[in-house]
Amino acid sequence: MSAATDDARRLAEDAFAYTPISPASEREEREQCVLFHGRNPHHLYGLALRLRAGTDVETIADEVRAWFAERDRTEFTWLVSDSSTPRDLRQQLLRLGAQPDADEPVYSGMVLTEPPPAVGGIEARPVETFEEYAAVRELGWDLLGISEEERAEPRARLREAWNDYQAVDSLSFAAFIDGRVVAAGGVQFTPYGAYLAGGSTHPDYRRRGCYRALVRARWDAAAARGTPILAVQAGAMSKSILERLGFQQIATVHALVDRA
Repeated sequence: MSAATDDARRLAEDAFAYTPISPASEREEREQCVLFHGRNPHHLYGLALRLRAGTDVETIADEVRAWFAERDRTEFTWLVSDSSTPRDLRQQLLRLGAQPDADEPVYSGMVLTEPPPAVGGIEARPVETFEEYAAVRELGWDLLGISEEERAEPRARLREAWNDYQAVDSLSFAAFIDGRVVAAGGVQFTPYGAYLAGGSTHPDYRRRGCYRALVRARWDAAAARGTPILAVQAGAMSKSILERLGFQQIATVHALVDRA
């Protein structure tokens, strides 16, 4: 396997083991896994990934649950990829009580190594003000189905999050129509390439090229840094769009929700 293929697979399977994190988040690298904890209580902000569990999966599961419980997290997500071990790790975690994510149980690990088409008529760029950043966050919470109760704390910390965002090597892009944020997507830079995170489009503005415009804008940002590769863990809604833009699936990632 070539170095470029290795890099692509790292990002497609376990991107959040390599992406930069904010000062408000925590990541711990272990031999058996990488653990990520963000302040948001939603289970997608607590991740166990790059899983190399060995033969005693039950012990590893107990240790991971305890790590998240110590941080007052009630739920987290196992991301089980093609390279996870043992080979039946997903089945073992299910037997131990984890459950497939009800919203998105399987992600397609995809990569793009050639420039996607340009899209005219839509302004797509990094957010420049706190107000634009806040609008992007609200749009993402809406489309993830995060309740008012769940978003109360992160909303109260938005100004702090904005300051953290400016200190991290990542960018939040937005697509604007008539001055309104109608779509958004993040990009996080790593030594292996750029990872697309958090893509979302308001339902009233879908099928107008917003998503494609954001992909092109983030490709340009990655290419400008000398790492012209985009990786993403795509859900069912975005997979077909990404395929039309030239992304190729090279991995499958199962999301299992567990209680800490």
